[in-house]
Amino acid sequence: SSDLVPNWPVFKLSEEDAQEAQKAAQELGVTGKILVLHPLPATAAKSWFVGKWVQLIDGLPEGFDVVMIGVQGDQAYLDEIGGACRRKTHLAAGRFSLKGLAAFFKRCSLFIGVDSGPAHIAAATGVPVISLFSGTNRAAQWKPWGEQVRVIQKSTECSPCERRECPFDNECMKRIEAHEVLEAVKLFLGNTRFSNG
Repeated sequence: SSDLVPNWPVFKLSEEDAQEAQKAAQELGVTGKILVLHPLPATAAKSWFVGKWVQLIDGLPEGFDVVMIGVQGDQAYLDEIGGACRRKTHLAAGRFSLKGLAAFFKRCSLFIGVDSGPAHIAAATGVPVISLFSGTNRAAQWKPWGEQVRVIQKSTECSPCERRECPFDNECMKRIEAHEVLEAVKLFLGNTRFSNG
């Protein structure tokens, strides 16, 4: 019956939002299928590591444009990741309004990101989401809602800590390996050709 259908959050988007997303895609030079990444969370304790993002990006399947998003202040961090990758990445720091971002997600094949607002927005647009959760919070309580959401979280002795800064060098995030994220990507994207890098 209808009362058993989950009441997932949904974004209602206008033609103007779609136009913003279209313009951004043109200006970024992305013409094909898009994988969108959000590497930088609001708090340091939820951060993954530059080297792991590079491993992930260089291992993503061929035939997709990789776009990294963030706020304007994330530009240097995105530049650091993108500059270390063998694979071309498109950087879109501070590029979108909230609804424009949601409209852009609707054009994407997959979202990969840390525990943050954009992961929830992506899930609400219906795009498959892989969310990398630190041990600061319980993922079961705070994960994005959606039919195609995969959370990767590693438990540590100190989790959930609810800290903004980690005194243990983000051990819970360090335990998440790029190859585990790539396995989740394969589950969502199927038998797409993957790079051997």
